[in-house]
Amino acid sequence: MTPTSPPVQVLPGRPGAPVFFTCEHAGRALPPGVRPRRADHPWMRTHWAWDPGAAALCRALARHFGAAAMLAPVSRLWIDPNRAPDDPTLIRAEVEGHALSFNTGLGPAEWAARVASHHAPYHAAAEAAARAAQAAGARLLVSCHTFTPLYLGQPRAVEMGVLFDESGVARGAALTAHLAAAGWDCRENEPWSGMDNLIYGPARAAAAAGLPYLEIELRNDLATDRRRRAAAVRDIAAGLRALLGVPPPQPGRTKPTRV
Repeated sequence: MTPTSPPVQVLPGRPGAPVFFTCEHAGRALPPGVRPRRADHPWMRTHWAWDPGAAALCRALARHFGAAAMLAPVSRLWIDPNRAPDDPTLIRAEVEGHALSFNTGLGPAEWAARVASHHAPYHAAAEAAARAAQAAGARLLVSCHTFTPLYLGQPRAVEMGVLFDESGVARGAALTAHLAAAGWDCRENEPWSGMDNLIYGPARAAAAAGLPYLEIELRNDLATDRRRRAAAVRDIAAGLRALLGVPPPQPGRTKPTRV
C-alpha cells in the first residue's frame, strides 16, 4: 500500500474576490515513504517534477485580489493533476530517457490507487473550492503555471503565455494583448496550447462551478526572480482587472503585494 500525503493546499479568500486561482504543479513532494533512487534525484530538481516559481506567482496574485487559491503540493511525476485520468502522461515512466524508479512497471492496481489517493481528492477539493468561490463572487478561474526557458535543447524566447480552449478565445486574446502592450513577449497558447486538452485541471474545476477560465504560463527564470515576478504579478493583475471590469485598488487602501 502506498502511503498517502495531502493532495491539496488551500488558501482562503475574502467574499467578493473576482478571481479564483489554482496551481496544479505547485510542489515536488513525494508521498511519505516513497524514496527515489539516487539517479532520480537530479530529475526531481527539474521542471519535470514541478513548475518552479508557479506557487509563488499564484500566492502573490491571490493576495493581490484577496482571493482563494488551490495548490497541488505533490510532484506531477507522482501523478499529474493537470491531466485526465486516462491520459498516458498522467504518470510518466520516464523523462528524457531516464526511467523513474518509483514509476517503473506500474500495474493497473497501482495506477488506480494513485488516482484514488491523489488525483481524485485534488479535483474534488478544487471543484468544491471553485463552487464556493463562485458563490462568493468569483467570475473567473485562473490557473498559474511556469515553463522552462530551455526545453529539450531548444531555447524559448517567449516570456509569458495565455492558454485557453474554444470557450476562451476572446478573453484569452484580450489578456494576451494587454500583457503584450505592457511590454511582455506574451503569446496566445504558447508554449503549450489549451486547444490540446493541456488545461485539464482548471477546465474541470471551472466547469463544476460554471466559471470561465484561463491558464497563465510565465517562463520560470522570470518566475523565480523576485523582481521580475513582482512585475509579472502587477501586469497580470492589471490585465485581469481590465478583463473583468474591476477598478484598480485605491492608493493607501490595500497592503503591498508580497511576492
